Amino acid sequence: MRRNEFEIIELLSESLTTQVYKARQPALGRIILLKTIRKHLVNNVELVRRFEREARACAMLKSEFIVQVYDLTEFDGAPAIVIEYVEGESLEQLLSRETRRDEHFAVMIAAGVLRALVVAHGVGVIHRDIKPGNILLPKEGGVKLTDFGLASITAAPLLTVEGAMMGTPAYMSPEQASSAPLTPATDFFSLGATLVEIVTGRRLFDGASYAECISKILNFRLERLDELVDEISPEFLAFLKRLMHPSPRSRYSSAREALGELVRFVDDPSIRLVATVKRRRWIGPAAAVVLLGVAVILVVEWSGRKEITDPRMDPVVKLDTISRDDTLGGNIVTPDRKSPRNLSSVTRASKPPISTEVVPTDPPSEAVAPDSGYLFVSCTPWAKVYLDEEYIGTTPIAGTIRVRAGIQRVTFSNPSFPPLIKTVVVRANEQVSVDANFLENVGYLFVSITPWADIYVDDQYRDTTPLSQPLLVTAGTRRISFRNPAFAEYVTTATIVPRETVRIHYSFLSRKN
Repeated sequence: MRRNEFEIIELLSESLTTQVYKARQPALGRIILLKTIRKHLVNNVELVRRFEREARACAMLKSEFIVQVYDLTEFDGAPAIVIEYVEGESLEQLLSRETRRDEHFAVMIAAGVLRALVVAHGVGVIHRDIKPGNILLPKEGGVKLTDFGLASITAAPLLTVEGAMMGTPAYMSPEQASSAPLTPATDFFSLGATLVEIVTGRRLFDGASYAECISKILNFRLERLDELVDEISPEFLAFLKRLMHPSPRSRYSSAREALGELVRFVDDPSIRLVATVKRRRWIGPAAAVVLLGVAVILVVEWSGRKEITDPRMDPVVKLDTISRDDTLGGNIVTPDRKSPRNLSSVTRASKPPISTEVVPTDPPSEAVAPDSGYLFVSCTPWAKVYLDEEYIGTTPIAGTIRVRAGIQRVTFSNPSFPPLIKTVVVRANEQVSVDANFLENVGYLFVSITPWADIYVDDQYRDTTPLSQPLLVTAGTRRISFRNPAFAEYVTTATIVPRETVRIHYSFLSRKN
């Protein structure tokens, strides 16, 4: 689409990667938002793909509670998304004036956002960045969720570097802060943090630095919410605790379930109306015929299965066909005991390994072979795990791993950090837990470069500016270099301190050659 097919009214906002304009689309006679990638970044293939993924994700979402995406096009030589213009303000703008609102208002926001998430989660889209700035309040009333720019389509491969943290720090879920795999429950935690800010006027996870925000999130406990007992009702407090449970599995199982909880304790008819998700009461004749046909096929197929001879038997799998290994989700590994192994293929000679001995914990309920025990592994943020040189899985790993008794070495490998190697003593019929935390010995590096640069840490490529979040860097003195083919390379050093942020600002344009 040519530039003159949009009439720019004003620049509303801009980030390091995008610009958002209020514009007029003369052909259709409407006001829209035009979100574009900055022109100097159009050759960044990963960024363009992520931008296009945002457009596709949003275009799938049709709801009065979600800002609509109309088109993916081009403007002035750069990819652009045509977005519905909402007359009103964001929740962030409202809170900047009024600081805090009452519980009734918070419940109204919760209902609107959850209605949006029913639709988004229903098609496999996780928002990943719920915060006051992404919740719009139209002039005519209601709530609209916007900016699925960090959304992850669960059926699509990840396009970001493994382990990279995305999202707004003050509203991140613990799994986001630790770079663990995300589920729809991550949106519930971020919504909870937003609701707390509405009723208290303060952010739970505010901090003087990025690292401080992350630390508060990772160390969050539900008891912290008990401070609100005098400000909100017991029912709303219980609702918040369920939204913000540190474990994703202990939060609401779906946005629909959370909406149902709101309906149970809210008396306001207007909020009940918002929180009600309509279900279809009928299906068309053609659909009925198709469903009837499918049902007949299933009945015929199931009736032909010889396994289903006992009405008490599971209709899918006979219990006597399940091996003990299958019951633990396929994660049990029995190491080959024929010969010893070494770790040379998974360790890095340039970094000394970190070793520690772990004392076995309580034994499992079932006894195993006399020469075997159980191993339970966990890691922050995540890692590929090796028992000797044998790969056994990527964390989080469900269940325990059966290993031979004796001294074992477990290697945790994450491309962003030096490997962690832990020596464990496994005793027969007992379980030992091994936990690794890469973040204990890392700091953060934030770089701002004019006009742009590829960033190398110790001669390893890490990212290209502009950065959306700081880089995780192992503590110590690091060689930092900035490369832009139009200029001479710039090299400096930085001392990284665990959990602290180092900022570097540099302009190639001001450098004297």
